[in-house]
Amino acid sequence: MRHERKLISLISILISIISMIFIDQAVAEDNRLSTSFSLDSYSNYIWRGRDISKGFVLQPGIDLIEKQYGFNVMGNFDIKDAKLNELLYTLNYMTKSDDLALNFGLVYYEFTAHNHRDTMEAYVSMSAKFVVDAIFTIYYDFLEGKGGFFESDFSYSLPIGTLAKLKLASDFNMDMSNSLLGRGTKNQYFFNFYNGQLMASFIIKAANNFVIEPLAAYSYPLTKDAELNIKDEFFYGIRAKLAI
Repeated sequence: MRHERKLISLISILISIISMIFIDQAVAEDNRLSTSFSLDSYSNYIWRGRDISKGFVLQPGIDLIEKQYGFNVMGNFDIKDAKLNELLYTLNYMTKSDDLALNFGLVYYEFTAHNHRDTMEAYVSMSAKFVVDAIFTIYYDFLEGKGGFFESDFSYSLPIGTLAKLKLASDFNMDMSNSLLGRGTKNQYFFNFYNGQLMASFIIKAANNFVIEPLAAYSYPLTKDAELNIKDEFFYGIRAKLAI
């Protein structure tokens, strides 16, 4: 029943946001709240190299952006178990120049169907445009994990016609003694490289405000410490996003 209540809560949030959109139409354009809805589906839910699901998942999400402030809600629905087993709430503040952006935020993880305690992370992210797009993010879990995680993401997009792009991306990530990610070869929480990921996707602009992105990805451990906790994982899926 708990996951059903959470699903009802998520639907209620959707209805509230749609109502906000109509109210917001009376506000000047430069002050308008930017809203988008997403629905992603994956063959597996891979989080930091870890296989969280038992197969296919659906991940509905909502993004609200008002000037430099953002709020996101995302759910993970495990199709095999027919359960909404995780909700993520993100608050963030963004500032940027022409080629550099900084993002500060909090992420609250609510595990609605797992035997895990809820937890929270703070993060800071820097993105820059060079020959490739680069994003560097440091997370720190100050509740259950009591440790950090570092992500480095590099991507390059190649236009295909006027309505599509081929995106190639790679991640190289590090565990910073986060207890949620497991122990290493010395049976201790470790500070070492964790997982890498390669991804290829097509970003297709189906309409002015609607984008779909089929993708395939491969995640793998980078060190022997990581091999004790994660394994090679191939997954695929499709993302869809509607901006209003």
